[in-house]
Order: sequence, then structure tokens, then C-alpha cells
Amino acid sequence: GGAGEGTPAVAAALGAKVKSVGRAHLPPGCDVVATLDWTRFKELKSIKPGLDRELGKLTRPPVPNEPVDPETAADVKKFKEFLEKTKIDPVQDPGELVLCAWGLEQAQPEKAPPFVAVLGGNFIPGAAMEALDSFSERIKGLLERVRRGNGEKGAVEILEIGGVKVAFEKKEGVYFAQAKDGAFVVSNDRAQFEKSLTASTAFQAYKFPTEPVGVSLSKSAGPLITPQLLQSPFAVAAEHFGGASLGYDDGHLKLAVVLTDEKQIPALESTLNVFMKPPPNAPPNPMTAALQGAKITTTGPELSIDIPLPDDMTQGLLGRTGFAPPPGAYPPGAYPPGMPPGGLPPGTVIVPPGGLPPGTTLPPGAVVVPPPSAPPAPKKPQAVAK
Repeated sequence: GGAGEGTPAVAAALGAKVKSVGRAHLPPGCDVVATLDWTRFKELKSIKPGLDRELGKLTRPPVPNEPVDPETAADVKKFKEFLEKTKIDPVQDPGELVLCAWGLEQAQPEKAPPFVAVLGGNFIPGAAMEALDSFSERIKGLLERVRRGNGEKGAVEILEIGGVKVAFEKKEGVYFAQAKDGAFVVSNDRAQFEKSLTASTAFQAYKFPTEPVGVSLSKSAGPLITPQLLQSPFAVAAEHFGGASLGYDDGHLKLAVVLTDEKQIPALESTLNVFMKPPPNAPPNPMTAALQGAKITTTGPELSIDIPLPDDMTQGLLGRTGFAPPPGAYPPGAYPPGMPPGGLPPGTVIVPPGGLPPGTTLPPGAVVVPPPSAPPAPKKPQAVAK
């Protein structure tokens, strides 16, 4: 055992919170790693209004006669009980959420690829396992909903792995536990789950963006990327793919690419420059518009592009995901026509100005809400359309 290994055990006995770091529990061998720094994410101006509204449902008392989907209400009630039992403050305690997946080439359409998800932060080690009833019910409910299964709940078996209590959901083959330092670990692969229960330096092999939200691709993800780019101007760079990352922060996206052959970097940069500053007679290209105002930096085998994202573009993207209406679009207490107080139901899709792009597929049961319009200008009576 290394130094400090006794500390979490002492803290658990005292019921004190212990700080854990999400990425420190990543196993080796991830092709893709997604990261979310909760402390900074929740303050993003593009996210905050929608997020505060959702978190409010967990912290405020229920509103009398509020029209709420019974399943959602039951979920919220169970989740509130879980937070009370584990003394977790959902706003302040979570730290970094990381999700790692591999074997994506062999992934089957109906089946999740092998993955490990970890939530680090300030948690009481072992507390979640004591409150497992309310939590495992919620996990099962979520799994059922994701799968849109036939409603039968999977059985949860309690095991001991690596010295910690583990819940194993048999139907989906998912393991759930708190590591000794309090981090939450979930996985559908027993061997990788076991490795992830102990903090290690495996994460140093991955290239993480510095932005609050990001995705990293390891060199091992090359076979997923290369075939897509073989018929493009980026074919040569794709053959030398050494890894990439994409990070999002208010106002910008940052894409970084590492090549296994540093000599290919100038060619990649000049190809990108053609898109960014096309010759006057070049046909219009959507990539040119997307890269408006972008800046390229190169260091050795790495090239990064910083792409400014105007607020309206960010809101359009968020609107398409149904995450949130544009901040300020609906003043407090105002909702789109036909929407209940309490906000937009899950699955709402807000139609951006100009309509949804051709070929958009909406999630089952989506409610389509038109974008908020400016108050109509006063018109003369004869100008009113029949």
C-alpha cells in the first residue's frame, strides 16, 4: 500500500468527505475519453440557465399542483433521498466526470461498447453503498429508459471486488461502486472496472483538453478516423494520426491533432489554410464559414485550431440538442405556448430560426417548440392578415 492509503478508511469511519480526481481512475487502453469539469462547466454562460433550472428541481420543495410526469417525480424523489443519505451537495461536491470507451469498431448497434465512467469530487467513501437501495433503483430506471426495455427490472447482486462493496446489475452487466477514495466508478467490463477502483497514472497516456468539456481520441482510435478521411484532402494526415482532442469553453472550440510524423504538420496546416482563406473563385464551403476567425498554432508534431463560437451559434447548437432555450429568450415565469410551469419536458427540441436542418431525426416523443419570437410590432387595423 502507498502513502495515504489509510486516510480514506479513517475518513469513512468519521464520515468525512474525501477529495478524489476522476481522471486518476481511468484504466489504460481507452480509445475515446470524454471529460467534464463540473466546477467550470456549471458556470458556462451557455449552460448555466438551463442547468440551474434542472438543479432547482432537486433542491427546491415541490410546487403544489405542478404538472409533472409521475416517472420523473419518482426519480427526483429517489435521487433527493440518495443525496440526503450520502450528504452529497449536487452543486458543490461533484468534481470531474470522465467517460472512457474502447473496442468501438466491434460495437454492436443495440449494445453499449465497453466503458468505464468515473465521477470524482468530495464524497464520503462507502456512503453510496449504504444508500444503495434508492440509488440502484434509479440506475435501473435509467438503464431501462435508455434501452426502452420491456420494463422488467434487472436484479442487483452485491459483490466484493478489490476490497470495496460493488453492486452488479445482472441484466445489463454493469458494475457500480465507490472507490476507497470516494470516487464513483461504473463499468460494464469486469477487468477494467477492477483496475479503475484504484487511482493510477494510466491517465497520463491520454491527451486532455484544458477546456471545461472535452473529448480525446487516443492513437488507438485511428482505425475509426482514417477510413472517414481517406477520400478527403486530410488523407495523408489521417494516415499519421497520433491522437486528437476537442475542447469547449464559452465562446470557443479548440481542436488539437497530434501526428506520428512531425514532417506532415506543414502540409496539414496549408490544407487548413486553403479552407480558412479560400481563393476568390473557390465554390462556397461550409468548413470555411465554420473556421471564420480561427487561429492555427503548431508545436512539434501537434497542430491546434482555436475556433471562435459566437453566442448565437452556441445557442443554436444547444437548442438543437433540446438542452435549453436561449438564455433570456423566455423571461422568468414565461413558457412557450402549451408548456407547463416548471419548464420544458425532457426531449423538447427547440426549433432554431430557419427551421431544423434537412434530415434531422427527432427523438421518440419529442415535443417541438418554436423559437421565442419578438413581441409583434403594433400594426394598423387594415394591416392585420385575415
